[in-house]
Amino acid sequence: MMYLLNKYDDINSNFLVVGAFILQMLRGGNYRTESLFQKCKVENNIALNQFLNTITFLWILDLILFEDGVLKIKK
Repeated sequence: MMYLLNKYDDINSNFLVVGAFILQMLRGGNYRTESLFQKCKVENNIALNQFLNTITFLWILDLILFEDGVLKIKK
């Protein structure tokens, strides 16, 4: 899969930028999925579908773990 940007895309809502934001937040500590989404929604105006797609993308890349309802950065 190759993701291409075009000049009409909003860079702040791009899933690569959102993924970097999520990883930065998870470096500070572990979050429950709902609290992480609420923080992303308030700070970056991210929709639920975009958030879940980004979390799935990070999980497929083996960058995050999901255990007991808590998202953690993989060490």
